[in-house]
Amino acid sequence: MYRRFAFLLAPLIDIAAFCALMAAGVSLRAGNGLACAAGIAVMWVLRWQAISAAERQSQNWRVFPRILIIGFMAIFLRGGALALFQRWGWPPQFSIFPAVALGLAVSLPGFSYAASEAAKRPWRLAIGLIAYAVVLRLIYAGSVELMPEETYYWNYSRHLDFGYLDHPPMVAWLIRLGTALFGQTEFGVRAGALCCGAITSVFIYKLTRNLFGAAGAVAALLLVQALPYFFLSGLLITPDAPLAAAWAASLYFLERALIGNQSRAWWFAGISVGLGMISKYSIAILVPVTMVFMLWDSTSRRWWRRADPYVAALLALAIFSPVLVWNAQHEWASFAFQTSRRLAEAPQFALHKLIGSIIVLITPTGLLAVAGVLLARPAGGPHSVKPANRQTMLAAGACSLLPCSCRSRYSRRSVCAMK
Repeated sequence: MYRRFAFLLAPLIDIAAFCALMAAGVSLRAGNGLACAAGIAVMWVLRWQAISAAERQSQNWRVFPRILIIGFMAIFLRGGALALFQRWGWPPQFSIFPAVALGLAVSLPGFSYAASEAAKRPWRLAIGLIAYAVVLRLIYAGSVELMPEETYYWNYSRHLDFGYLDHPPMVAWLIRLGTALFGQTEFGVRAGALCCGAITSVFIYKLTRNLFGAAGAVAALLLVQALPYFFLSGLLITPDAPLAAAWAASLYFLERALIGNQSRAWWFAGISVGLGMISKYSIAILVPVTMVFMLWDSTSRRWWRRADPYVAALLALAIFSPVLVWNAQHEWASFAFQTSRRLAEAPQFALHKLIGSIIVLITPTGLLAVAGVLLARPAGGPHSVKPANRQTMLAAGACSLLPCSCRSRYSRRSVCAMK
């Protein structure tokens, strides 16, 4: 009975409040927030009245922060939808109907989950949050105006080449392809970033599944949707978007080669690194990282005597060669911009600033996830994290700590090589 009344009464109050606020001259953003808050309040009051006294006593204070988070999630999704429909020329009083439907798709299951024992159903929460992040990216990709950096790279796409002053050409190629398919729109410009975000998610899931099991893979996939760097690199079109995709693919194929002992994976690793090199030069750090791991790990040293790593290096070089030719024809302008000019800057390093920047970049959630991987002792079972052996931990340390330390002297500009 609660669901029937909540499904009918709360949306009606929501829509009526929104239309009244629009008629009173309230802004679209404020009207959306106030109307959504009214609908959520009615929905929760109806639910509270519908449950028994025993159920009310079991609802502790932890429920209310969850309700607040769900409310903000619904507001953000609806706000993006309203802005998108407004760009399409729809009047706000008409746009509110599909926007409310999207909000209900978040709030109804969200309230049901918030009032339950969340620890017993973590997989349902993970799947729901991943789906929410994907829909949020799709909506905001077409409703938010381009950032100044994105318009700068869009100008690249108007003059296609194999190189530019500050970056390789992949970002320009992606924008040109996206606008050819979807027109000169925000969504067309960002379509490449959305695809790169999906590729990043797939390879991070597969990599984590190999290293830490299925439960760890789902947690990693959830972090990719939630952490600011990965969320924005899968939404905004910058060189970081293809870089993240190529980096994730490179790590996956290197893991298959070095830990999975699959010689064919070296070929795909070389292709991934090559694609990363024409996206952003930072991925070159993976080369010394891989070499250090091959020296460090006794079981991986045999690859020095095999042809596969050298073939992978040649493949990466072949893909990167057009950028080399362009730089040779332009007095190595791009390389000089990214190397000698930056090396000439006075290094400013402070450990506390580095640590603070890392926390800001990966957020406290990401920091706790890292601590959980390093310190957790899994109890076993189908949903437990796979225990990490020595080789796995060596790989994780080499691929995360070494790149960060390589860039730490330039902490003003970047903390981690992926940034």
